[in-house]
Amino acid sequence: MSPVTLRNENKPQLPSNLSKRQSQKSSSLAKDSIQCKNYTNSIPNNHSTILSSKLKETSVASKSSDILDNRLNQLDDSTKELLSYYRHKVETLTEDHETVQRRLDKIYDAIGNQESLTLELNQRDAEISELQRALSDMQVYLFQEREHVLRLYAENDRLKIRELDDRRKIQHLLQLSNLGPNEITYFLKQPNIESQNVANQEPVDNENGEHFSGDENRKADRNTAWISAMAVKPIIPTAPSQGIMEFTASGKTILKPSGSQIKSDHKNCSNLSESSKSDTVSRIEHEAVLRELEMSKSSLRALQTQLEEQTRNAREQIDSLMEDRKAIQEEMNGLRKRYEEKMRTSSEQLRRCQRLLYDSTKEFLAQRNQFRQAEKVWILEKDKLLSQISVKKLNSSVTPSTLSTLKTGERDTCYSPRDKINNTLRTIDTTNIFNNTQNLETHAWIEFNQQKQIQLEKTIDNLEHQLDQLQKLSDMYRDQVIQLEEELVRAREEGVMSKDVFKDQAHKLHERVQVMAQRYQNLERRRQLEMEGYRTDISVLRKKLKEVERQLLKLTLGLTDGINLPESLNINDHKDIDLALLKQVKASTTRSNQILNELKGLKLKMYSLEDELRKI
Repeated sequence: MSPVTLRNENKPQLPSNLSKRQSQKSSSLAKDSIQCKNYTNSIPNNHSTILSSKLKETSVASKSSDILDNRLNQLDDSTKELLSYYRHKVETLTEDHETVQRRLDKIYDAIGNQESLTLELNQRDAEISELQRALSDMQVYLFQEREHVLRLYAENDRLKIRELDDRRKIQHLLQLSNLGPNEITYFLKQPNIESQNVANQEPVDNENGEHFSGDENRKADRNTAWISAMAVKPIIPTAPSQGIMEFTASGKTILKPSGSQIKSDHKNCSNLSESSKSDTVSRIEHEAVLRELEMSKSSLRALQTQLEEQTRNAREQIDSLMEDRKAIQEEMNGLRKRYEEKMRTSSEQLRRCQRLLYDSTKEFLAQRNQFRQAEKVWILEKDKLLSQISVKKLNSSVTPSTLSTLKTGERDTCYSPRDKINNTLRTIDTTNIFNNTQNLETHAWIEFNQQKQIQLEKTIDNLEHQLDQLQKLSDMYRDQVIQLEEELVRAREEGVMSKDVFKDQAHKLHERVQVMAQRYQNLERRRQLEMEGYRTDISVLRKKLKEVERQLLKLTLGLTDGINLPESLNINDHKDIDLALLKQVKASTTRSNQILNELKGLKLKMYSLEDELRKI
């Protein structure tokens, strides 16, 4: 809105002799109206004072309205026109003030909306950061759970390998006992179970090195099984049908024919005992080497599976880290673009503000110069009008009443020449007195006009000062309005951009959270199933271990049917039998010590292989 200035061309053309009176009357009317407004605005807020002030206001308003009506009736057409002009000007100024106030209110509302939008954006950014932190924490927990699952896998493999080792030890101990299939007895609760049910319990190796038997699950279900007196055929490993591989110290392998085959008659077994003694050492070594190879193969398989799981876990972790890096890079690119856009808009606003400042200062200087020129013209017109008014007052000082009195006096007293002379002298004296009074009046009028001029100059200075302040305020308000409009446009653009970015980020995060939650549910389900499997396997292995311990205890206690005694000993001699038992126990202890040493060597080899695989 351009500042309101009173230019010379906007004023109506008035006659020069009435300008001063009209200005005085308009100033008096303006003062009266201002006093009335100030009086109405200074009403107190208390109830009693309100009633008294209303009564005073009505009385003063009635008086002021009467005075205004009388003065308006006394005005001329030109003064009325001037008064209507100034009224129209005041109305336009009030309308402009109201429009500016409305625009300021709108700008205030826009600023409030912008602040609410900024607060909402900050809240959304905080929520996004919290979601990102929660997502990263969930990924960390997921990888920790995977590592725990891999450790459980490794423990499971170790237990399975240990189970295989225990089974082979049991078989090896049965072979070392040199007992026939009919010499080993197993006691079960049910008497109707055939020996085929036990024969079917031979473990079968699958591809992963896991061992399962036909009736192990049924045995696990029968937790209350007790021992009965029924003999069942045991599982005795047979030697190779083609021969026995013997490993020598030089590293050569020798194929020997199998000398100890299982036959149905015990008489043939006793005849062939001497021939089989030479092959027992080589067969035992062969079985130990085969057992070591199988154990190493199973451990290698387990380590390979563990390595694959570790590599898969590491790959998934790297992929998740790459996704996080990509998301962070996208966010940084978005922030950089946003800051570049802010810098560009701020530079454009700075250039626009500089251009508007230049234009406003130029317009202000031009209007100021124009106002000064109009003021000079107005002062010249005022001086001219004052001079004309003074001349007219001097000319109109001789009133018609004085002239009529002079004429009547001449008629009444003109009787003689002497009287005529006296009358002429009197008229001369009256004219001199009249001239002196006229001079005094003119001097008083001049002083009065000077005082009025001084007062008018002061009022003009005050009005100029007020006009300058109003122009400054209007310029300031104009600049503020422009800045606020630009900030509003920028805030709207930023709000739209931030809403779009937030929608994209929220959609991406929602998808990632869904994928992670699904993965976590799958892993949790898998972990529960595997834990149930581990528990069942451990319970089955414990039961089997208890059964094996019972059988070994039975073998060590009082079962002397399968001991190979020398033929020269007397059966009835209990001392010889005790010596033979002691020798057999001593031999078994030496063999067990050898087996333990071999097992220690195998464990060392297995640990070395595990270390090499870990290094790989």
